[in-house]
Amino acid sequence: MIALLLPLALAQELPEPPAPPPPPPAVAPAAPDTGYADELMRLGAWREAWVEYGRVAYALGSGNAADRARLQAGLALQRLETSLDPRLIGAPLPTTTAAYFNDAAALATPENAPVLRFLAAEGLYQTGSYAGARSALDSFTLPSLSAEQAYRLAWLDLRDGETEAARSAFAAVPGDGPLAQAGDRFAETLATEPPLPTRSPVAAGFMSAVVPGSGQLYAGEPQDAASAFVLNSALITGTALLARKRQWVGTATLGALALGFYTGNIFSAVNSSHRRNRRLERARLGSWEQDYELHVDVAPGATDDPLTLEATVGNP
Repeated sequence: MIALLLPLALAQELPEPPAPPPPPPAVAPAAPDTGYADELMRLGAWREAWVEYGRVAYALGSGNAADRARLQAGLALQRLETSLDPRLIGAPLPTTTAAYFNDAAALATPENAPVLRFLAAEGLYQTGSYAGARSALDSFTLPSLSAEQAYRLAWLDLRDGETEAARSAFAAVPGDGPLAQAGDRFAETLATEPPLPTRSPVAAGFMSAVVPGSGQLYAGEPQDAASAFVLNSALITGTALLARKRQWVGTATLGALALGFYTGNIFSAVNSSHRRNRRLERARLGSWEQDYELHVDVAPGATDDPLTLEATVGNP
């Protein structure tokens, strides 16, 4: 009997166990941010920055913050695409800047999509795909970026050699902001710009056909002119001397060689004039770029702010 009552007595003497502690408060996971990608961008690690920005954009899903991450990813890709990164040799990028920005625009909010679509065209322009850039800009209207769109289209006219069309387009840039003012100044510059002292390829070829080397001299390449004159004179004279001596095999051989060099002299004169003209055009375009080229960048703002572009003209 005592053995049966002993456990009951001991149980009454033991204290009650303490209540379990309350569960810790739920902590929301930290939203992904672009701090690491920003640092990669600052260091020039554009491929890694592109991947990291893309990861953040995917994690954010949609909204201004996600669109901003996609925009930064596109800018990193653009710098990578236009760089001479040795890692690109044999390992081409899976997409282009223009294609990436077009895909990003399809995922963006209606407020941010125009910025990304403009940057898609800008990516084509920066890589020298001027026809593609024009096609992209002509395919849509961007009311919020009308001045930037018109200014870039005017530059495309200029790069196509349509100086008069470019002058009219620059003068017609809408608004009264910095781009419209720069467009007016550039239109005045184009109106008063003297014509380039170019050389006619046809005239250069004809001159070298009459006197070998004269076309190269006309095109501004005296060393090539002297070489062409001396070489062709020697070959033609040698052919004539062999013919006078009735050495027909030698005449035919040297004559064929002389004919080849004579023809090459004509083509060389034509190419010399083309080179001169391209050189002059590049130099003039370069001076215009220093003062009037359009540069766009992301306007500073908070992560959740809508996307806006900051347009500047000329090199700082």
